[in-house]
Amino acid sequence: MGADDLGFRRQAELFDHVCQVTGSVPPVIEARDVLEAPEAALRAICAGLEVGFEPAMLAWPAGPRASDGVWAAHWYARVEASTGFAPYRTPGPVPKGLEGVVAACRPYYERMQVHKLKV
Repeated sequence: MGADDLGFRRQAELFDHVCQVTGSVPPVIEARDVLEAPEAALRAICAGLEVGFEPAMLAWPAGPRASDGVWAAHWYARVEASTGFAPYRTPGPVPKGLEGVVAACRPYYERMQVHKLKV
């Protein structure tokens, strides 16, 4: 596994492109914020996108959705079983041999992280 397999570089490139094309910074979210404070995070995201917040965004019925697509059976088992956001779990240590991947991804993460929405 290499750094490009995780998508941080490409995500940063897309972020830069959106900034350049629109002349503004798009909303940036931190997954941890959503898991630690779902309502506050979703309200911040909605405000950043200029859309209304709905309490229904915080919970959903278990099961597949028509919009899931053909790969749902292979990728979405935990999503289909969920009915809301799971609590945040502190990640464990970086596995040996992947420290270089983390180091390669960190600059892209940090470049966008400074723009994250305040929750």
